[in-house]
Amino acid sequence: MRSAPMIRILWICLLLGASLAGTDFMFRDQLLYQRDAVNSGQWHRLLTCHFTHFTLYHLATNLAGAAMAYVILFSRQTACFIAAMVMLSVMLGAGLHAWALHLSVYAGFSGVLHGLVVFGILQQLEVHRRDPFWWLALAAVAGKLFYEQSSAFDPQAFSSLLSVPVATIAHWQGAALGLISGLLFLLSKRQRSLEKRQPSQ
Repeated sequence: MRSAPMIRILWICLLLGASLAGTDFMFRDQLLYQRDAVNSGQWHRLLTCHFTHFTLYHLATNLAGAAMAYVILFSRQTACFIAAMVMLSVMLGAGLHAWALHLSVYAGFSGVLHGLVVFGILQQLEVHRRDPFWWLALAAVAGKLFYEQSSAFDPQAFSSLLSVPVATIAHWQGAALGLISGLLFLLSKRQRSLEKRQPSQ
């Protein structure tokens, strides 16, 4: 029964995402990231860009990734998943605007998803520190990011399915934000735990 609220949330995201993914959806251009529009004061795009997509394939792959990340990494931490998703969405939108100056248009959940995966793996490592699976998972994410920055990766390879090149800068910025926020979250948990153990004066 604990999973029921999350299932409802995923269905809502599916319905909203499917409508936003339509190529003729009248509001999509008002929700995706456009640098000039943000510079003119449309700050909402820094958040909404992560929840709109260019094609149904784009939407489906991101939804599948989000569902897998939740089931594998956050299955008993629904509130943590949602809080991390919102936090990473806001930070990544701001990060892309501040440091990806070449990026004029962006949409999709993949950057946030990379952050969620790294964040979730860190939470698992806190509990299963000696389990090599989670260390391998973290290494796999790092390997993917390095591969995407290499000359062997072609960002245009999926353009026929996405209608745009893969924005790899969103992937590594999302992963970096997931790493930083995940470590800070673990440090705060440890600090609260130490404070609880200390006898009251």
